[in-house]
Amino acid sequence: MMKYKVEYNEKKEVIDLKVYDSLTKEEAYELVDLLEELLQGKAYYGMLVDLSEDKAKKGMSKEVRQVFKESTDKVDLKKVCVIGARSVTRMTAKIMLGLMGNTSTTFCKNRTEALNWLKGDKKNEPQSTLQRKG
Repeated sequence: MMKYKVEYNEKKEVIDLKVYDSLTKEEAYELVDLLEELLQGKAYYGMLVDLSEDKAKKGMSKEVRQVFKESTDKVDLKKVCVIGARSVTRMTAKIMLGLMGNTSTTFCKNRTEALNWLKGDKKNEPQSTLQRKG
């Protein structure tokens, strides 16, 4: 079974990542390589992370977090919005995204709210936005 799906949404100008299960270290490296490829030549680096269908419900392993930490020079995201995260997953996501450097992060209830925030729609901006300075 596929553990994630990632693509660049040309119309919305964001990376769209759907996670279905916990990743192994090797899968995390594969994902970073795919993200780097998808972002090549793009002016805006925003990403929507959809965890609403994550069956594992156990967050990321230490090894997977390390992969993302090591990959900050490859994938320089400006804004990340997470939907469908449980409280434990939110904490893990905050840590992981903090390790990735200068990223503005928030958690939204649905895709519409997430895409509005990623595109800078101030009137629909969620209240739980985090700013990370590298």
